[in-house]
Amino acid sequence: MAHAFLFFKASLPLSGLKNKILLFVAKLLAKRLGPYMVQKRFFDIFEENGFHVTPVHFYQPLPELQSLPDEVWAKESAMPGVDMNFTGQCELLETFTREYSEEYNAFPRERGEDPSQYYVYNGAFECVDGEILYSMVRHFKPRRMMEIGSGNTTYLSAQAVLLNAKESN
Repeated sequence: MAHAFLFFKASLPLSGLKNKILLFVAKLLAKRLGPYMVQKRFFDIFEENGFHVTPVHFYQPLPELQSLPDEVWAKESAMPGVDMNFTGQCELLETFTREYSEEYNAFPRERGEDPSQYYVYNGAFECVDGEILYSMVRHFKPRRMMEIGSGNTTYLSAQAVLLNAKESN
């Protein structure tokens, strides 16, 4: 059975009977609706109503919090040897948005007739991931690129590489 995290836009303090009823309903919903909550059509309904549903799965960027030991939260990591360069990252994202958003916003949302065309709602490599990969290839214009895959990342990378080649001629 799929597990899911629910993120709330706002939380109100609850107490007593109301809290117990809501906990019961939440557990019931998770057990009965869990597998359906992450489907696109239900995801949109939950998000429209203030919930963000994310499955607990190794492909997701969120850890299964219950599996982490309490020590993880006890201290902040100094992350020796890692320079997060927040200013540089934000500047790069602004460049990506300014330079390439018109291109990546033009990606088809659904599968079309061309089987080699990247489309956003592909179920594996969607919105933000696709936009960042595309922008990185367009921006850094690598001379060589090794793509390990045979699906959406390959289609998307190829589109960026081909456009880079067209612009350099």
